[in-house]
Amino acid sequence: MKKREILVNSGLLIGSLLLTALLVEVGFAWFSTPLYRRDRYQHYFDVFQWNRERILFDPVLGFINRPDLDIPFENVEFSTHVQTNSWGFRDDEESLENPEVLLFGDSFGFGWGVEREETAESLLEKETGKKVLNMSVSGYGTLQEFLLLQRFCEVEEATGCEVVILYYLNDRYENRCPPGGMFPAMVKHQGKIRITEADEEALWDCVRANKQQPYTYLCRRSAILDLILSRFFSPRKHWADRMAIQFMGYREKNGAGAQEGLDEFKILEYTTRFLLQLCHERNMNLRFVFLPFYGYYLGDLPKPYQEEVAILERLEVPFINPYEDFSAANYYDLDGHFNASGHRKLASILTDFLGSEPNDKEEPAEP
Repeated sequence: MKKREILVNSGLLIGSLLLTALLVEVGFAWFSTPLYRRDRYQHYFDVFQWNRERILFDPVLGFINRPDLDIPFENVEFSTHVQTNSWGFRDDEESLENPEVLLFGDSFGFGWGVEREETAESLLEKETGKKVLNMSVSGYGTLQEFLLLQRFCEVEEATGCEVVILYYLNDRYENRCPPGGMFPAMVKHQGKIRITEADEEALWDCVRANKQQPYTYLCRRSAILDLILSRFFSPRKHWADRMAIQFMGYREKNGAGAQEGLDEFKILEYTTRFLLQLCHERNMNLRFVFLPFYGYYLGDLPKPYQEEVAILERLEVPFINPYEDFSAANYYDLDGHFNASGHRKLASILTDFLGSEPNDKEEPAEP
């Protein structure tokens, strides 16, 4: 075969492969299901807190946001800017001085996907005229929020505040079985409760696995490469698989809290009792807000938070479970966090909730 014919045939083969790849990409773009697109997004999106430039290890809390950040944060559906104050909170420095409302939560309270002036905290401050401090940290569970409140009260001598906990579904799992031990955990042994310290190496292992790398960029750009890279070469997937194995063995092995049947709901109950005791000592009012999860509006999940509601009713903690007030339109379709309309809705709900009187309660019993 002549050299010219070899070159022509090679060119035709390469062209055919490229055309086929292009058609497959177009097919994925036009005919893939929303479920597939959301699943694929998990392979490459930027997780705010899993970045060494954004967080610091903390043995008590697991990690904190770096103070005085001034950085961009973006994903496919949004492009935002994040600034933090001297405590690492996504709020201004002035809000640290004698705040009237302390708002705790994870990425939803933090304002993942929206600018700070669009967050529920910022809108709540404008609607009520009260000084609100946004202490939400992306990735935190309820136990970390209690420990953060404890530290803040000791350092800033905060008293007389409204304490609002924004509770989201993944708090169950973050409280019960912290991935790799990188968060503090509640342990009960021989009738005594203690809280373990976080493991620094586990934290940086998670950061390394979730770091934005060339493969995440390629997975974002190409569905074909995503099928290959995300399933066989992704550090994120391998890390998640290890954590899933740990999570599945949680009850059988002596993982965090497992020794005496301290499941996610018992951990929430004990944590809430600790919160009530601290709030009583500081003349604070404690309230919970259950944040609806996107999957509920897609028909994937049942009516939310029935177990948590029973706990707060038993402890007489004021709460709201406003899942009927939201809709799928209040969330980013791929990302699953509140968009700007979701934060406006949440701010309105919080305004009404804070305008109501908390239940009168006697001094809480010891946990």
